[in-house]
Amino acid sequence: MAAPHVAGAWAILREKAPNATVDDVLTALQTTGKGVTDYRSGITIPRINVAAALTQFSDGRRAISYVKAGPAKGTVSFSPSGTVANCRKDCVNRFAPGTTVTLTATPDSGVKFFGWNGDCSGSGTCTVTMSQQRNVTASFYIGDPLSLTYTKAGAGTGSVGFSVEGSTATCSDTCTQTYWKNATIMLSAQPDPGSYFKGWSGTCRGPKTYCSVRLGRAKNVTAVFERLPIHTLTYTKEGTGSGVVTDGGSGAMNCTDSCTNTIADGTRLSVSAVAASGSEFVGWGGYCQGPKQTCSFTVRGDINLSATFRTNAKASAGR
Repeated sequence: MAAPHVAGAWAILREKAPNATVDDVLTALQTTGKGVTDYRSGITIPRINVAAALTQFSDGRRAISYVKAGPAKGTVSFSPSGTVANCRKDCVNRFAPGTTVTLTATPDSGVKFFGWNGDCSGSGTCTVTMSQQRNVTASFYIGDPLSLTYTKAGAGTGSVGFSVEGSTATCSDTCTQTYWKNATIMLSAQPDPGSYFKGWSGTCRGPKTYCSVRLGRAKNVTAVFERLPIHTLTYTKEGTGSGVVTDGGSGAMNCTDSCTNTIADGTRLSVSAVAASGSEFVGWGGYCQGPKQTCSFTVRGDINLSATFRTNAKASAGR
């Protein structure tokens, strides 16, 4: 059974758009909600924003969904004004399709504007064209910015994402990000294909792919990516018939005759034997065994396998 606040939000949206499907309502809630990260698991899910979701079923006007982030206050103004002229907290503003809208962030006295995120970027004014729904975050802070320096280590490749209150950034190499004091930044490591994430060092520790950093002072973090071991996959075609052995399109194997390929450790493969016209598949040998057409396995070392095809006498006689 849904929680009361979820059921209530659902009822409001269905009242606004009685002909909307379940998928329509679910998409409206998921795409307009403000992301909230569980720092225990690193999972980010959208928090329901009914006002923003309602704009998905509006009278044809396009909406800017604005989220205020950061520990300080400020105002975001819109020109032209739309349904509202300015916002000091989360709000939704609607405009006629195709309208060009300029957003200006003005921090309160003693406050600094950190910058935009979403459909706006940088720290100046932002201009968007209302050809579709727009999502914008503005962050305000007090004091001097602090740095979080990321260093990429290891022979592998990958990227680290930074997320704080709707503001996101990604680095594939050593970089420095700046935030306000006491900001809580969620870091997530994503290895490239052929690499794996070994772990963190510095402010972050351990092998989990995510890490939460509270920035009370300038800090440093290192993510180590290493290359996956490479193994040899050797296929031998046997028998008087013909056919192809394929992995379904990943490129690791597509052989009509004996062949050898290299593949990264940990790769999950499903190889299938497909007999040519006038032949039939008899069975596997080596690493794979038995007459089933498909053999699935995870590569953890060098692999040798064979497939036997034989001439189909009935098919041959009919030609």
